[in-house]
Amino acid sequence: MLTGITVIIKNGKVDTITASKITGGTDENELAKFKTKLGIGFSDSKQALINAYGEPDVKYTVKKKIAYRYRIKKKDGEYGYIEFEMDKKTERIKRIELRPDDMIGKSIAYRNKLKNNNQDSNTNTSSMNNETTINKSSDSLSLGGVSLINTDSEITSILGIPLESKTNSDGVTVRKYKDVEVHIANGQIQMIVSNSPSAQTSRGIHEQSSIHDAVKAYGGAYETSEYGNYDLIEYKVNDAKIGECIIRFAVEKNNNKINYISIRRAND
Repeated sequence: MLTGITVIIKNGKVDTITASKITGGTDENELAKFKTKLGIGFSDSKQALINAYGEPDVKYTVKKKIAYRYRIKKKDGEYGYIEFEMDKKTERIKRIELRPDDMIGKSIAYRNKLKNNNQDSNTNTSSMNNETTINKSSDSLSLGGVSLINTDSEITSILGIPLESKTNSDGVTVRKYKDVEVHIANGQIQMIVSNSPSAQTSRGIHEQSSIHDAVKAYGGAYETSEYGNYDLIEYKVNDAKIGECIIRFAVEKNNNKINYISIRRAND
């Protein structure tokens, strides 16, 4: 195996660097030169990679490859990522790529592949980060201090008197508070929507948080769609008490910042 390097330049600056094995000979001395700053190179194992870099921010599987992606801060203060592609059978690194941190805000079709993120075909253990739904208790369904399971009296106890309350033609009452809107129908909270950066999820994500921080907090098993100037990043939550719910992060295109957050029952 020989090593090939591809460098892509945009606007006079290096945009992407890719190093990969190329069939056509054997030069172990040359191969050994290609190491990252933390000493990881071709043919290193998955365990060696994790020992050096820790658990990846994103992991996804496509056909015969499995990729581990790490977000890194560059010297100019911006972020990029380094991705290690492994052979799915041998679990040895065969490709390394460095590029800008454009995981969010690019091809929807590509990002839809990430719904299988953090799934390891070689283990039977499961966690929040390797399931397509988040199987947690109802505290994961809270925003701004209230949860979908709260009762009417609990909402008043937590948030006080609403600034505004009105009932729509569909029978949904929308109560506006300082930091959140609460939508109620049939005596139940149907949806909670953020009104300000002060409204945080149970994992500390709020308006103006980076979507990358949200993905790090909630894992890579999300679904994506587009709505106007927003990319919608959604997580399914399987709650034992109320069934399937959705956590949505609406992301402004081009700046990767969360514009608003909503948490709702899936049938809403």
